[in-house]
Amino acid sequence: MHQLLLEKGITKSKLDTLKNEITSVEDELQHQEEQIEDVSEQLKNKNVILEKENKQQMKNELDALMKKFGVRDVSELLKSKK
Repeated sequence: MHQLLLEKGITKSKLDTLKNEITSVEDELQHQEEQIEDVSEQLKNKNVILEKENKQQMKNELDALMKKFGVRDVSELLKSKK
């Protein structure tokens, strides 16, 4: 009887250890998931900023070319190419 109680205690101890390890792993996974979401949001915001910067740069280049060639309206330029 004493041996069974001793084995039961060892088994319970092992189960408690495993439960603690599982909890620790779950916490770490939750932390990593939050980090991934944060990085994803940062990348999304950076892409939006870069897209706006690229559009502005293209607009500036188009404006410079229009001034260089004396074009006031893009539609005028398109008409002259026909």
